[in-house]
Amino acid sequence: MRIEVDCERLRRNTETIVEMCAARSVEVVGVTKACLGHPDVARAMLAGGVSMLAESRLDNVRIEEMR
Repeated sequence: MRIEVDCERLRRNTETIVEMCAARSVEVVGVTKACLGHPDVARAMLAGGVSMLAESRLDNVRIEEMR
């Protein structure tokens, strides 16, 4: 199985969700589980305004400067 991700669309959708939640004082955490922690997906969510990232598997986490 292969998953294709449109990172620009993901960034825009993330931005919309972050804005909707911010209006209710809710902070959004981006979860990279479905894409095995892929850095481009993480960067898109960060660019969209999430305050932090989450991952279910430590093996999928790579420490690097994301911004």
